[in-house]
Amino acid sequence: MAEATRRSTHRLYIDDSGTKEYSPDGRYDAGNTRYFVLGGVLTTIDTAREMGTVIRSVKELHFGVPDVEVKSNWLRIPKERKKHYLDRYGMSEENLRAFVEDYYSSLLSLDFTLIACVVNKVHMAEDYSDPWYAPAVAYELMIQRAQREMEGKGFFSVEVDNMTGATPKHRPYSENLVRQHDRMRRYGSDLQRGMAFDRLIGNLRFVDSARSDLVQVADIVAYNVFRQFTEYGDEWETTGLTKLPTYSYFHSLLQKFRRGPNNRIQGYGVVKMPLRQPVHWRLTERRQGAP
Repeated sequence: MAEATRRSTHRLYIDDSGTKEYSPDGRYDAGNTRYFVLGGVLTTIDTAREMGTVIRSVKELHFGVPDVEVKSNWLRIPKERKKHYLDRYGMSEENLRAFVEDYYSSLLSLDFTLIACVVNKVHMAEDYSDPWYAPAVAYELMIQRAQREMEGKGFFSVEVDNMTGATPKHRPYSENLVRQHDRMRRYGSDLQRGMAFDRLIGNLRFVDSARSDLVQVADIVAYNVFRQFTEYGDEWETTGLTKLPTYSYFHSLLQKFRRGPNNRIQGYGVVKMPLRQPVHWRLTERRQGAP
């Protein structure tokens, strides 16, 4: 079927967390993070509208206006929290916590699928003599999972938060991603031979996160996964553990991540690259939301 005759039934909203570049000396800290993460929200076009309506209602209830940008860095860093929320809207810390709780509980009542792709830059540099650029790896893995999820369901397009800055070779980040997106549509996967992306349609669209409630959700997803791996990255590949320790807000979203057989999340909803030791973390029926 020619792309001109196809219509996007779903949309994948993407944002990132962590720094993009490899460290020249192999050292990583808060200025250049060990992990780079893309977080994605995949949903139907109709549900995306519903999500936007619900999110804006929650914002208006707590802030008095619907046009409030929810940004993980602003929520977690005290001076940013004070500037963007507490002082601006005359809120207390308790008021803001109530908003966050309402925001998460409202999201969990809606129908969408989360996908996150994590690149461990230390492992990439150790395992590959010429490692792929971290955002390129994460984007390929993200589209692979969205492709598999959409087989037999329809077609999806992609919206991603505006990327500023440039690579060490002075090519804008956004230009790199557009070139990769177009190449993948035409030629399929670079990492999995023979895999076509025939569910992916349309040009990559960049949006201002301040104007997109769904990209803001993707930002929250990316950050929560980033924190999960920053705090418990080794445990993701530790065999013999009966339970995965989890960052609290990552834990709260677990039921929304894409799952495979036996409710498996590892490799389906949360993908780590490179994967050295697969541990098939999954949701348990006994405790909804727990891996």
